[in-house]
Amino acid sequence: MNLSNWSVLALASIVITISSCAPDEVQSVVQSAQPVKIQKVSDGISESVRSFPASVAASETANIASKVAGQVNNIHVQPGDDVKTGDIILEIDQTDYLLNLEQAQANFSLANVSFKRIESSRKQNIATQAEYDNAKANFDLAKVGLQQAKNQLNDTMIRAPFSGVVVRVTPKQWDFVGAAQPLISVQSQNDIDVKFQVPSDIVARINEETADRVAVVSFDAFPGKMFNAAVKEFSSDSDRSTRSFDVTLTLKSPSSTLGNLLPGMDATVYIDMAKIDKKSELTVPSHAVFKRSGLEYVWVVTNEKAIQTQVTLGSVSGSQVAILEGLNSGDAVVIAGVHKLVDQQDILIWTGE
Repeated sequence: MNLSNWSVLALASIVITISSCAPDEVQSVVQSAQPVKIQKVSDGISESVRSFPASVAASETANIASKVAGQVNNIHVQPGDDVKTGDIILEIDQTDYLLNLEQAQANFSLANVSFKRIESSRKQNIATQAEYDNAKANFDLAKVGLQQAKNQLNDTMIRAPFSGVVVRVTPKQWDFVGAAQPLISVQSQNDIDVKFQVPSDIVARINEETADRVAVVSFDAFPGKMFNAAVKEFSSDSDRSTRSFDVTLTLKSPSSTLGNLLPGMDATVYIDMAKIDKKSELTVPSHAVFKRSGLEYVWVVTNEKAIQTQVTLGSVSGSQVAILEGLNSGDAVVIAGVHKLVDQQDILIWTGE
């Protein structure tokens, strides 16, 4: 038998084999695994997490000054000491202020007696209205003077305005200090602030809804630890030199077992850009979309099968088209070999260039 006859017999054998297959078996032969190229659905955000250098600041800081001048008699705290609201932290010598109080008390007593006598005489039409007015004025002035003397004596005892930790003590015992001179610095321990700068495009995207979930902070003092923070405030004007805006975050002070965080310490702020967008826009390459019966579809790859998935399209930007409905971020869609597929077809993922 010559070569030509063998070819005829082989072809006839293949035809008979295919003809003897069941219809679904024929379909299986036709729908063999199709090589395709896929791409994960993008949310259109070019950056995911961005980092910014920052520094620690006390959430509440007070440079406590004395309202009165005098010699420092006692200093009850040192830097690092914890204080509670109302604790006496420093005392000014009271000698002169006690004398002032005694004098004010005497002036008040005399003015009170004089006023009562004139008041009684006025009721009997013995004293004139002018004498009554003058006695009343002297009484009022003496009353104010007495209260001022009491206040000044009380002001010699300088107290902590809130609970916190002492950061700095400026005077030494027996130093003479003036009124309004800063003496002791106290900062709150409950909350701390973190200050940093961000460009205008990020500030514009932060709002009341996203302010409490946009940022986490790490501190150089606590390697490997991350802390959630909320936006406390940001400046309304940009820095002239950097064109960036000042932003302040606030967070609960970390546990004292980790160590102390002091103003000026370095930190890093991480902002998840996806969390400050009200709505992320999913996009796919425009050539991944195909039409059937007037509707738009893409092939979503699930368990190595191509699933025909209807989508609703949005705006087109370059080679990308927005997907309003039908896909989720992270879905894998076919971007090459689109028109060779049927629904539920097995696919081979092509990884070549």
